[in-house]
Amino acid sequence: MSARVITRAEWRWVAVVSALILLATTLPVLYGALATPPGYHYIGFAYNGEEANPYLSKIVQGARGDWLYSLPYNADPGEPFFLYENYLLLGHIARALVLEPVVIFHLARLAGGALMLFTLYWFIARFFADARDRRLAFGLAAFGAGLGWLALMAGYTSADLWQTQIFPFLAVFANVHFPPALAAALWVTDALVPPAGEHAARGRMAARITTGTLILALTQPYALLIAAGLGAFWLGWRVAARAPRAEWLALMGRMALAGALGAPVALYYRWLAGANASYAGWDRQNITLASPLWDYALAFGLLLPLALAGVGMALVRLRARRAPDADALLLLGWVAITITLLYLPLAQQRRFAFGLAVPVAILAVQGLKAVSRLDRDPLRFLLMTLSSLTNVLLLSLALVATSLHPVNLFFTQGEWDALMYLRTHASPQAVVLASPDMGLYIPAWAGQRVFYGHPHETLDAAARKAEVTAFFANTLSAFPAVLKRADYVFIGPRERSIGTPDIPNNWRVVFAAPGPNGVTIYSR
Repeated sequence: MSARVITRAEWRWVAVVSALILLATTLPVLYGALATPPGYHYIGFAYNGEEANPYLSKIVQGARGDWLYSLPYNADPGEPFFLYENYLLLGHIARALVLEPVVIFHLARLAGGALMLFTLYWFIARFFADARDRRLAFGLAAFGAGLGWLALMAGYTSADLWQTQIFPFLAVFANVHFPPALAAALWVTDALVPPAGEHAARGRMAARITTGTLILALTQPYALLIAAGLGAFWLGWRVAARAPRAEWLALMGRMALAGALGAPVALYYRWLAGANASYAGWDRQNITLASPLWDYALAFGLLLPLALAGVGMALVRLRARRAPDADALLLLGWVAITITLLYLPLAQQRRFAFGLAVPVAILAVQGLKAVSRLDRDPLRFLLMTLSSLTNVLLLSLALVATSLHPVNLFFTQGEWDALMYLRTHASPQAVVLASPDMGLYIPAWAGQRVFYGHPHETLDAAARKAEVTAFFANTLSAFPAVLKRADYVFIGPRERSIGTPDIPNNWRVVFAAPGPNGVTIYSR
């Protein structure tokens, strides 16, 4: 396999393609902001808003000076704890620069996306000598997907449309922390299973492991487990192969450095689960189960049979025990460890699929090269085109949805004015009783706590959602008990779609926006 030499022309190509990908993820957002009609206010997200708004609420906490995270989607947030420090840091930056949290969210998303895409090409370059192969593998990893476009026509949403941790394009479309975490995973993996013939300076390698491990420990520790598993397997392989003592001692040093940095964070979270009731409750219901294998087969589509051919070639190279077997072991090990962890009886199965599109895309190009009759420019172009259709469809749907001004993407003017009233007049510790839908937005845009707002972020979420819904439907038996814990009651169009509760006389109107989409806020 080739030494990783990347020309300036290649980097220029990466810069152009990366800029186009980042622009594609931003166009629906810009369109929503520019095409907002009178009487509406754009929320600022075109994809995955149910998760993006809770992330925004974390930036809001940082903007008011917090360095520890507390649960905003609960009437009682409990004791704060160390988590989501990257989002809290963004809040501090937003306050210093006088930027809206949603603006800093997108700036950080694009910066992380650029880092991820450049790192992705650098990582892919270790597997291919020809820039033509590198570009195809990069395109498939960065913008490729499977048959989600076809499945959606049949009424099914496959993993390539929503499992953002797998596909780099979805990662940069969805949030701030996945793109730099994927870059970090590639740095650490590349250092623990180094390519043949490449000898990075010891200081540079240590810096790469240190930075990558800390990023992963704080944002995506599940990927760190996969990288550590690959490193341990490779170390054992080299010891068994009687590699020079200096080589495996260097590998042991890198493993020790990654472990020394990552283990304390893992132990802290383990301790926190027993010491902090809020964290324990949040962690207990934060369940992300894997999809069935056939769903992932759909999600990788045409890449899957080519990747299987690539697996066959990698097995041949491993069996021959030639010099480039580090590359083969890395790819096979990444896929094998991921599939194993996906289906172990764990609550966080899906998180172990982080970045899986990367080894699959590389194996697919290797498989394509192995089948000489398929390795033709027209077929390469067709593969890239068909693999891009899911993301093209996703972007198209985002643009169409934004043009229709749905309630999950737009506030009415009355709702926006009410949120701004709460932002400027209500304490961040105040509890607002609002509908389940509006409860998603209040912590992210006004900064107060709510009874219910998110299926994972709200403790005992099902019970709290039923309680809030019953309140607005006027069917809640414990009506006074719910009001006793509230500082404000928010009644707007989303709440009136459930019903109209009777507000006691000892509550007064502190904000009113007239009209059919108006909002009334009551306070004690």
